Amino acid sequence: MMASTGEQTIIVGVYGLAGVGKSSIVDELVRRHPETYVQCAFAASLKRGVEGLLGLPAGAAELDETKATKVPELGMTVGRLLQEFGSSLRAGLRSDVFPLLLQRRLVPGKVNIVTDVRTVDDMEWVRRQPANLLVKIERPWEEHCDVYARTGRNPAHGSETDQLRFVPDAVVHNSSARPLLAAVEQLRHAIDDYFVARAP
Repeated sequence: MMASTGEQTIIVGVYGLAGVGKSSIVDELVRRHPETYVQCAFAASLKRGVEGLLGLPAGAAELDETKATKVPELGMTVGRLLQEFGSSLRAGLRSDVFPLLLQRRLVPGKVNIVTDVRTVDDMEWVRRQPANLLVKIERPWEEHCDVYARTGRNPAHGSETDQLRFVPDAVVHNSSARPLLAAVEQLRHAIDDYFVARAP
């Protein structure tokens, strides 16, 4: 594991289709090594806003069971509301609104792992950072294909399709057939190997 990043702010952007385990893997990595890694997300403020609108407890919008909950007044699930609300903010304000706001929450001297790189603007922001790495999380399709039906999210939404154009620096394989820790360690080694190789 990296002993120190100095005062450099390292950005690791993580992407992958819904349900592949992005947050679960990063949560566990941060839990095991809080001195080095910190988790952040473009959509964190969006999720807190939707929780406030719907009167949900803090953190509820992170859960798949919440995302699958129908909002009868709007005729859509919480997951679909998050998609549409995010699109509206990007269209109404500016397309890179979430990367711009994330900059306020980065932690200097740590590896900041962004768990929800979804759009081209998100990806391009990651690539503009002086120290960056883009990681794709993959999982067998049959293990997560039902997430769209369960949560009401649109698989054709830009937040799902933009990433098909991304070119990752590393790929982490997740599967119910192997322990979560295996994917956690694969991500840790991918980060370490990438930045150690580029160290002066």
